[in-house]
Amino acid sequence: MKIRKEFTQTGIPLIDEQHKKFLRTAEELYLHHNPGEFTPQEVKAKLEEMQVYILEHFDAEEFLMLSINYPKLEEHKKVHLQFKELIDRLTVESESTSDTAAFVKYFSNTVISWINENLVDIDNEIAEYIKENNLFDLMNSCTKCKAQFCNRTEDASKISTTCATNEKEIIAESLKEYKQNEEVGKIAFNSAIVESEGYCRDIRLLEIINFARKNNYKKLGLAFCVGLREESEIAEEILKHNEFEVISAACKFSNVDKTELGIDEKDKLEPGSFESICNPVGQAMLFNKEKTDLNILIGLCVGHDSLFFKYSDAPVTVFAVKDRVLGHNPLAAVYTSKSYYKKKLYNT
Repeated sequence: MKIRKEFTQTGIPLIDEQHKKFLRTAEELYLHHNPGEFTPQEVKAKLEEMQVYILEHFDAEEFLMLSINYPKLEEHKKVHLQFKELIDRLTVESESTSDTAAFVKYFSNTVISWINENLVDIDNEIAEYIKENNLFDLMNSCTKCKAQFCNRTEDASKISTTCATNEKEIIAESLKEYKQNEEVGKIAFNSAIVESEGYCRDIRLLEIINFARKNNYKKLGLAFCVGLREESEIAEEILKHNEFEVISAACKFSNVDKTELGIDEKDKLEPGSFESICNPVGQAMLFNKEKTDLNILIGLCVGHDSLFFKYSDAPVTVFAVKDRVLGHNPLAAVYTSKSYYKKKLYNT
């Protein structure tokens, strides 16, 4: 008797690879050996190995179903439980058998028959659900994970093999940074304390103030877009009221025409007129010269903010991001992406 080929051909790498591993374990027990060569102790050891692997596989598969919000998860878990009980029962039976060869044949036929009748079709239903809902990129996308076990449990067995949490070397290297780099460790620690103390109570500006205080930052750099000058003036006033020294720099402070960067006149907002470049590199360098402790961004353009991050010596946080259309609330586009902004966002 053979397992149906669909068992290892779902088209879902996680499921197929684990099913193939299960079959290899079964083959070691029966297909590639003369069953009579096994002692009862060896049979028992192989069955126990299979028990462990089945638990690991079912945990990974159930995590996958949970992470994709699979509607038949509970129904599938019941079938998994039945299969575990079958393997447990057969393992107990193996301890009392006197005919190892006959038992191995009986075990293999029983398991293969059960898989063909109960597992193959429902596993392929998972595959169909993933295909229909375009969830193939789950391995590389934490956004599609509905389970978030990384944030909910310390039990490593609950973490799917597709999860980035399995990048142990990267995690170990990052932890080393927190523990060995004093500044990095201090920022991480105080960020967590600010979150805890002000969770769902403090507004963003208060969080920045509290974060700066906990890190003993005295001199703050305020890099802003000229389109948000009034808002930046108020923010600077508040920061100074809270006893910080503030150095502010507008994006246009260079007074250098955009043509200096190779930008054609036709690509200016007002062709034929003087139009100063935004100079985030210069803003960062100015603050570096002033030796600011923390720099705060208000409304720098997309890309200009990236350059500021790249050139700033001091840590950087963002108070406000620019969205000229949505009143500087870019998440409004996300909230309306399935309605008002659907055509704009999905037809670009």
